[in-house]
Amino acid sequence: MTETTRSQLSEVCEIASMAEMAGYSNIAELACERIKFAGQKIKKEHSFSEIDISFRSLKIDSTNMADVYYVPDALDKANFDLFVHNIKPDTTPEELLF
Repeated sequence: MTETTRSQLSEVCEIASMAEMAGYSNIAELACERIKFAGQKIKKEHSFSEIDISFRSLKIDSTNMADVYYVPDALDKANFDLFVHNIKPDTTPEELLF
């Protein structure tokens, strides 16, 4: 099972809740553990030895699009080609996909 950085809006576990007492600091950590547990349970109960039960956790990051600032009234049709390829040069295909 692959594990990625867990990141989400910070929804902390309530103080003295069962989740907090179990060592989880936020809801995302708890959710990841529950998903892992459910996958293992399905794999065991249905004898799926080769099933992939991994999951991906994504995080919000900065945009992959180049900063383009213009005033719509000031645009000239001849300059439209400047806005066709507006993806930052260091962006990977996987980053664009997700």
